[in-house]
Amino acid sequence: RECILDYFAAEMYIGRHGDWPGGNFALWRSRKTGDSKYDDGKWRWMLYDVNSGSLAGYLTDMDTLDNVMSESAMFINLCQSEDFKRQFTVTMMDMVNTSFTTENVDEVISACVELMEDPMREHFKRFFGVEDSSQFRNEAKDIRSFFDHRKPFMVKYLKDNFGLCGIPALIKIETNNAKAGDVIVNTCWIDFQNETKWQGEYYTDFPVVLTAVPNQGYRFVRWENGISSKEESILVNFDEKGIALKAVFEEVSK
Repeated sequence: RECILDYFAAEMYIGRHGDWPGGNFALWRSRKTGDSKYDDGKWRWMLYDVNSGSLAGYLTDMDTLDNVMSESAMFINLCQSEDFKRQFTVTMMDMVNTSFTTENVDEVISACVELMEDPMREHFKRFFGVEDSSQFRNEAKDIRSFFDHRKPFMVKYLKDNFGLCGIPALIKIETNNAKAGDVIVNTCWIDFQNETKWQGEYYTDFPVVLTAVPNQGYRFVRWENGISSKEESILVNFDEKGIALKAVFEEVSK
């Protein structure tokens, strides 16, 4: 279930349209079962062929959710379930707050540009007789611009198409020790590393599930601030003011 939610959310966020969702969709599975993560023989959705009809500045304000709800019979039928719409909204906001943040996107694009600029320079020289990579850099700049401005549109389209009544509100999470443990927010593992604070926006229509995950040598003690609980996994309801919580860990005595 998470796989199809992630797949459709990612495709919509990057502005995929035209030859999708009517075509260019596929699934894959391992032919043999084994002990590794994906050797279970289960079918999984595969994102591919996004070199056209996506990731471009002119698509920044495109309502791809409305497009898919008009063209994909499968997605339309899934949306008859209020639980599916809730799960999809939460999944999309998880991606907005993690994978598609400006910091994360800039890091990925910068790494790709560094890796591919010289090969692309050779490509243009060989096939087009152009001895520079300005077009490649401009395309990368356009993708950055798309991601820099995409979020408010996609967040609004969730409200418009699903008839949400709430608004995006801020969830703030803090730990007392970045080395002691992490927190799972719905479907996203927040790796605090050297940071002790994280925040993201979520629609007030639905609660957020938070799970504290202690690292080896530590144990979870409690949630405090907005909610007081000793349960590692909690369901958090909030209003337009948002909510701030702190996960407290302590070192296990040797």
